[in-house]
Amino acid sequence: MIYKTSPIGFMSSHGFDSEILDFSGRGALRKIASTGSYIPENLQEEIRHIESAPDPNMVYLYDRALGAGEIYGPNNNGDWFAKDELQKHHGSFVKHAKLYRHHQNKNPANSVGDVLASGYNDKLETVDLIIRAPLEKVAADLQKLDSGKAIATSMGAKVKFDVCSICGNRARTRSAYCNHLKYEMLKMHDDGRQVFAFNPSPKFMDISIVVVPAAPESAILRKIASQNTYNYRGYEDSSNFYTTDDRGVCSTDVIWALSKMASHRDAVMTLHHAKGLVRPDEFVAILRKDASLLSPEHIPFVGYRRVGGGFDGSPNLRLSEAISYEPDMYIEKTASAQSAFYMTPDEKDEYLRYVGWCAHNGYDFKDYVR
Repeated sequence: MIYKTSPIGFMSSHGFDSEILDFSGRGALRKIASTGSYIPENLQEEIRHIESAPDPNMVYLYDRALGAGEIYGPNNNGDWFAKDELQKHHGSFVKHAKLYRHHQNKNPANSVGDVLASGYNDKLETVDLIIRAPLEKVAADLQKLDSGKAIATSMGAKVKFDVCSICGNRARTRSAYCNHLKYEMLKMHDDGRQVFAFNPSPKFMDISIVVVPAAPESAILRKIASQNTYNYRGYEDSSNFYTTDDRGVCSTDVIWALSKMASHRDAVMTLHHAKGLVRPDEFVAILRKDASLLSPEHIPFVGYRRVGGGFDGSPNLRLSEAISYEPDMYIEKTASAQSAFYMTPDEKDEYLRYVGWCAHNGYDFKDYVR
C-alpha cells in the first residue's frame, strides 16, 4: 500500500485567485453560472441544504481537490489519476478524509474541518469538494481568501500499487519501483512518453492546506458564506460604545409577549407601532419565538435586494401601548464576540418585505439594510 501526498515547500503564490461568493441567498447559483464557473448538481444540492440552515460558527468552503490526468497530466509528484478512477472513487473523500494542515493526519484530532460532499465536475474534469470548518480554526486562512487569493490544498490517498507509465511495472511499495519511477520521474522520453505513476482505485484519506500543492489546480477557491451574508455593524474596541439606533434592542419580555400572538406579522407590526423600526434581530426573534436571538452588542443588518409581495399586519394597540412604556434601552458593549444571529433566506426575504412597507410609508431603514 502506497500513500500519496505532496511535498512541503515555500511559495509566495501558486497563481490562483479566489472567488468569494454568497451561497446563502436565492439566485446565488445562477450568479456562479454567469461567471463561467460550473458546480456539479449534487454539490449544488448540498449548497442549498447549507443555505437552509447554516451553522453560524462554521465556514463552508469550495475546494478543487485534483484534476483528471487525461486533462491536467501527472501532478508534481508524478502521480496520475485517471478520469474514470476519479469518477468511481471521489466519494472516499467524504467517507475517509478530513481537512488537515500539511498532511498531519495520523491523529484525527489534528483535523481542522470535515468533507461534507464530493462531486466529479464534468465541465472541468476535476473532483470538487465542499468542506466545513470551525471559524476559529481557519480564521487566518479566510483572510487570504478575503484578499482575493486562493488557499493551496493537496489530497492524500492510498493505492494498493503504482503502475509505471513506461514499462507497466506494478509496485506495492516505493522500494519495488522500477528504474523509471526511481530515477526518471516526470522525464519526457524522446518518443514523447512521459514517466509517471498510474494510481488505480485510489482511497482518498485527506485534503490538506499546504504551501505548495502537488497538483497546481488544487485549491480552496470560494467561501460559501453563511452568517457572513447578514453582516454586522460592529464597533471599534472600546468599553464605552453604545448601540447607535434610537432605542437599543427590546427586552426578552417583549419577545415573550409578542410570541403569544397568532400572526408573526401582527406581532411585528405591534412592536413597530410601539417602538418604531424593528431591528433584524428582533424580527427573527419574533418569527422564531426565541429571545436568545436578540443581539444587544451589535446591530445586525441585511443586504438589500428586491423581493416580491407585500407585508401587512394588524397591530395589537393595547399590547403596543404597554410595550411603548418600557424604558428605552441603550445597551453598553461589553464583549467583542459577535452574536450568533443569522437569517435564513426566507427570513431575509420576509424582513425585506417589511422594509419595503417601511419605505413606502416614509420610514428610513438605512441603519439596518445595506
